[in-house]
Amino acid sequence: EPLDFVSDSQFATAYRQLGSISPFEFRPVRPGGTEPFVAFEVKTEGENVVGLAGPYRQFFTEIAQEVMSDASPLLVPTPNRKYGTGECRDLYLLDPGAVSAKLLAMFEFLGRLFAIAMRTGAQVPLALAPLVWKLLVKEPVTLHDLKCVDHYAAAALDGLRSLEKDFKGALPQELNDQKFTVMLSDGSVRELKPNGGEIPVTAGNRFEYVKLAMKERLGEQNVQVSAICKGIGSVIPIQLLNLMTWRDLEVRVCGVNEIDAQILKRHTKYSGVAADAPHIQLFWEMFEEFTQEQRRDFVRFCWAQERLPANDAEFERTKTRFQIKASVREGNADDFLPSADTCFFNLTLPAYSSKEIMRKKILYAIEQVTTMDKDDGVDNDNMGMEEE
Repeated sequence: EPLDFVSDSQFATAYRQLGSISPFEFRPVRPGGTEPFVAFEVKTEGENVVGLAGPYRQFFTEIAQEVMSDASPLLVPTPNRKYGTGECRDLYLLDPGAVSAKLLAMFEFLGRLFAIAMRTGAQVPLALAPLVWKLLVKEPVTLHDLKCVDHYAAAALDGLRSLEKDFKGALPQELNDQKFTVMLSDGSVRELKPNGGEIPVTAGNRFEYVKLAMKERLGEQNVQVSAICKGIGSVIPIQLLNLMTWRDLEVRVCGVNEIDAQILKRHTKYSGVAADAPHIQLFWEMFEEFTQEQRRDFVRFCWAQERLPANDAEFERTKTRFQIKASVREGNADDFLPSADTCFFNLTLPAYSSKEIMRKKILYAIEQVTTMDKDDGVDNDNMGMEEE
């Protein structure tokens, strides 16, 4: 059965449980030592999970997936995806039609989650178009930003704008029946002036049309952006956004989609095993060979979120480190799967005899284990039986 986002999603459940709590409660002081830095506790039903940080990070990952799902009333794919052309075909925009009080309150809650993630080092891996982030930090937006999400609309407006200034002839055929209306990213049509649906675009009024259409399309998400900013400002000073570029904000909220093996290696500690041990060297050779998707799956297996801090400075700011621990289990290491402690970003890695065996075991673990249940078998059972 399709997910009923407003009633059944994790996002909606969190909205109901946390939406009325004072924002002050979401501004915890960073604890010392290795204590998890969380703004609230996530309890999972039906899973024997130990620790706070793993479920907390997984919550942000999973609500991002829900918000980008077909069931979500908050986002829409860019028009370029619908048309199969141009840039940003795998990205999303805020739904300009989501203007009910309930949905705007959900956008405000989403903004609150953005700010909580920024404070606590969690990540909300939303694939939002640059246009959204630019609006959030109030960077100027132009026809190029529209082209990135709606190639055909931008091309039509650019074509009108590029006609000779004293052009008096007929407009291009595709604009012959164009009125003073514009189609938004959600497919709805909006009038650009009173009775705009009855006013044709002509050579004489084309510049007015282009100006109004660009303003409408580039600002179609303003109501939703304002709600998100309100949520952000309830947890952190909203003035901080004025000090950021759109890319800074995206990275602070979402992390980076590309995982750099060398950055991760620089921020890796070792417990019970030397950094130059043969199987550790095999591990890093294997990780370098992983695709980006496999790297993200691996990070999620170890840390319950699939993105890492963007650079060395962000690793330091968020006090993030990866740790590889020696396996203390007796027997042939090649018979065992790796295990992870998602609360602390730890991987227990058996001393496999070859890179091929290590790759097979690790890929099996990250592809098959989809819960954090300590009873799912990976963490405490010999799982060599899958190779029978």
